[in-house]
Amino acid sequence: MAKIAGVRQATISRWEAGLTDPSLKHLKRIRTEARKRRLAWDDRLLLGEGSRAA
Repeated sequence: MAKIAGVRQATISRWEAGLTDPSLKHLKRIRTEARKRRLAWDDRLLLGEGSRAA
């Protein structure tokens, strides 16, 4: 995930913990790669109800 998003693993950990939110740029990269791989994708996976960016 970190490689796909172009960030460090520590950044992914902060996203997962809800400490920070991914930027729109990073969300777009992840979404694009998920679609290329034919994976189900919902932006709410990274932008939950408590998100500061939502």
